[in-house]
This record gives sequence, structure tokens and C-alpha cells, in this order.
Amino acid sequence: MKPSRIRYRVICVTTLMSMMLYLHRYYLTIVERFLKEDLLLTNKQIGLLFGTFFLAYGIGQVPCGWFSDRFGARWTLAAFIFLWSTMTGLMSVAVGFAMVVAFRFGCGLMQAGAYPTSAGIVSKWVPFSSRGRGSAVIAAGGRLGGFAAPVLTAYLLVAFVPVTHSSLLQSGDLMDVPSFVEQITKQGDEDLARGQLSRTILDHLPPATVVAVRSGQVEGTELTEGLNTILRSRDLYPGAERVFDLPGEAKTLIKIPVEERSSDQVARLHRLLLETAYPDAVRKVYTHGWRPVTWLYGAMGAFVALLFWWVIRDRPRVHPEVNEAEIALIERDSVAPQEAGALPWRQILTNRSLWWFSLNTVTLNFGWGFFGLWFARYLAEVHGVDVVTRGWMLSILFATAFAGMLTGGVLTDWLTRKIGIRWGRRVPLALATTVAMGGFVACTMLDSPWAITGALAVMTFSVDLGVPAIWALDQDIGGRYAGSVLGWTNMWGCVGVAIASVALERIIAHYGWNATFLACAASFLVAALATFGIDPTNRIKDNPQ
Repeated sequence: MKPSRIRYRVICVTTLMSMMLYLHRYYLTIVERFLKEDLLLTNKQIGLLFGTFFLAYGIGQVPCGWFSDRFGARWTLAAFIFLWSTMTGLMSVAVGFAMVVAFRFGCGLMQAGAYPTSAGIVSKWVPFSSRGRGSAVIAAGGRLGGFAAPVLTAYLLVAFVPVTHSSLLQSGDLMDVPSFVEQITKQGDEDLARGQLSRTILDHLPPATVVAVRSGQVEGTELTEGLNTILRSRDLYPGAERVFDLPGEAKTLIKIPVEERSSDQVARLHRLLLETAYPDAVRKVYTHGWRPVTWLYGAMGAFVALLFWWVIRDRPRVHPEVNEAEIALIERDSVAPQEAGALPWRQILTNRSLWWFSLNTVTLNFGWGFFGLWFARYLAEVHGVDVVTRGWMLSILFATAFAGMLTGGVLTDWLTRKIGIRWGRRVPLALATTVAMGGFVACTMLDSPWAITGALAVMTFSVDLGVPAIWALDQDIGGRYAGSVLGWTNMWGCVGVAIASVALERIIAHYGWNATFLACAASFLVAALATFGIDPTNRIKDNPQ
């Protein structure tokens, strides 16, 4: 009798869950700029928002991992997916910082159970000899979700704010009237392009408004009305595309002959020009798009939760479509899985290998936190990269991470067969963190946003080369408590990201971006050294008493 192939279906739907996990987690790096302007948040509050998610994610790791070990993956993870998707969707109705933080906290808390439960699924559904590859496929699904998140979100933001949506300034769209007035009246502006645009704006404003502007007595409403008159004019600044790095939609509109542009297209082009020239003073028109994007992602996640519940069973033996040949294949190299008992806290807390593992994950995720939290902001603030191009740059990094993940799964399984479990797990992880450190160091020597993206692509490939070894180590050490142990190490990884969300913001503010790159490189050095203290043969025993 040929083995049935239900295990592949199980891994596929778990991989789809992983994709949704990262889509919901990292779409915020693209909408963050628009959410901040819509809710009038500060950079510090955005850092706290990111940190809140990972704080909740860390808090929930061990309890959620044990819960799935104890009660099974089917109902547990289906509930987690549905609840975190609901929290994501509810963010679309947030009206202030407190609400968005509360919903993001709930999302992080529910996502905490995803990968610990997935580790348990792999340990029950995949033969021991293929655990690295099985773990790699599921974790690579997260990288696919991460790849999709920036590009898909960027295009959806534009799609949900079509050119027919009014581009005229509304009340509050001039976020800093005094700063805007200072910029358009500044004489001898060292930025010649913006200086020319400022003079053009003053030439087109109503005379009474110009007088008020020059005297510093202009009201926001009066200035907004005057600017809307300019937005409707046929050609505000001929040749703007040659002096400003305009968003993709603006570049498309410029290609349309002036006389053929509709009034909506004229207003959108000029609004995007104002946003580009005065980025801190004029609210982005795409701010109207982040709420529908958020609601859509929440609905997609709810569908995945139902699909997961329909496909998954807790163990092969209770799945009606699994035959005895497939069960024998899965259990050939390992002991048949059993239900977990009480959480083995004492063994976890006294396992020296797990403490080295925890140091590794804290420092590894501190460095990874820059890519997940601040790279999009770096591209926008330092290099003025538009939202769609930012999306593609972030997606490139997730694509290289995906390649590294699949390579790492094959590598750790092969090395384990050749040199044993201890070094078969250590070598990929140590290699990954060492090369990733070099990627961050290279960033300090580069100026081009594309070159820096390339250096960080080396980093993301290398980091994810080691992730399958991390998952396999959790399963090796944890046994029937694989979910609990992965939850423990993932918890410390979340501590690293939470620290990064606050610490890197301060390093950026006080010491600059190169210092930030070096701080991340140093964290990877510590992670590489900690790898050599991890021993996968130091296992949690079946009987925790």
C-alpha cells in the first residue's frame, strides 16, 4: 500500500497560515506613514505601537505554545488565526492612539500561538529526517507573506484612493501651517527646486492670501482654500518630474498631455507634487487608503482560519484520510507523538542550552528588527523613495529571505546526517549570523538606496538560512513539548524586537542611521557567539516531574 499524502496538505495549509501571519504583521511598515498622519501620531508613538505588538507576541509565546501542545492544533490555531484577523480588521475603525494600540496588542497576543503550534504540527506530521525541510517550508510561507505585504499594500493603497477620489485639501490636511508658510516664503532657499515651486505657489495664490501669508497672519482655512485653487490649475510647475522624485502615479499622470488631463487628474498630480515638496507639512492623499486595506486583510485572515480548521487534524491517526502506510512513514524515525502534560517550567528554566538559545534569539531579532520596523522609514526619510518603490525594495528582502529559508532547511537536514545533530544545527545558525553581521557593516559604506537594499538582502538571506535550524532545535530539545519550547525561544526573540523598537528609535534620533546599522551588526556578533552554547541533545524529558 502506498502512503497517502495528507501530510503535504497539512503542511500547505499551515504554510498559508504563515503567509497570512506575516502579511498582517508587516503590512504596517507600509501604512505606518499614513496611519501616523491620519491619527496625528509621533514617531515615538509609532515606535511604541511596534513595540506593543511584539510585547504581546512575546507574552503569549509559552502559554499559547503549551495550550496547543495540550489541546491540539486544529481548534487552537484556527481560533488564533480568526482572533488575530479580527483584531487586524478592527484597526480600520481606530480613532486614536489608545484604540490602535489595543487592537495591535490583541493581534500580537493571538499571533503568539502561530509558530509554536506549527512546530508541534511538524513534529507530529513530518518524519524526523525531514523536519528541517518541513519547518523551512512553513517558515518560508511567512517570508512569502512578507514579500507580498509591502508590494500588495502599496498597490492597494493607491487602488483604494483612485484618481476620482477628491485630491483637494480638506481641513487638517495642512498638518503644520507655520512650517509650510515659512517654507514657501523663505528667501534664497538652498533647495532650488522647492524654491521655484514656492514662488510659483505665491504667484498663484489670491492677492489677499499672499498678503496674509507674508505677514504671518494667514489662517489655515484661508490658505487651504487658496491652495485648492492652485490644485485645480492646469499646469502648476512644468518640468516638475525633472526636479522632484515624484510618486509613480504622478509620473504616469505627467505623461498625459496637459490639455487631455481631466480635472481629477490635474488635482491629483498637483497634490502629489505638494506632498513631495513639503512632506512634513502636507498630509498624504493615500492616507485615505490604509483603513480599507486593513479591513480587507482582516477578512482574508478569517477565511484562512476556516480553511485551516477544515483541513487540519491534531495527529495523523485521527485524520480520516490518512492510511496506515503514511502513519508508519511519519513515525518511522521517531516515537509516536503523545499529548503533553503539565508545562515543564522547571526543566525549561534549568536547561542551560535553552538559555544560550534565548540569548541567540534576543540578539538575532534585535538586528532583524531594523528591517521589520525601520527600513521603510529610512528609505522615505533619507532617500525620499516613493511608497510603491519602497514596497518593492522591502519585497526583494523578503524574497531573498524566502530563498535563504528553503536553502537552510535542506542544509541543516544534510549536515545533521553528515556530522551529527549537534553541529548540523549549530553550523547553519552560526554561519547565518556571521554573514548577516557583514551585511549591516556594508550598509555604513553605501549611499544608494538600491545598494543598501542589496546589502540588506545578504542579511535577510543569511538570517533565514539559520531559521530552519532554529525550528529543528526547538523540536529536538522540546520533544512532545516542541510548541512550548519554541514558544520559549520565540518569546525571547520578541524581547529582542521589542527592545529594538525603542532602542533603535533613540539611536536613529541621537546618533544617526550608520550608528543604527553598527548596533544591529554588533547584535548579530553576539548571536553568532551564543550559538556555540546550544546543545540539541540536552532535551526536555517526557516526564516533567
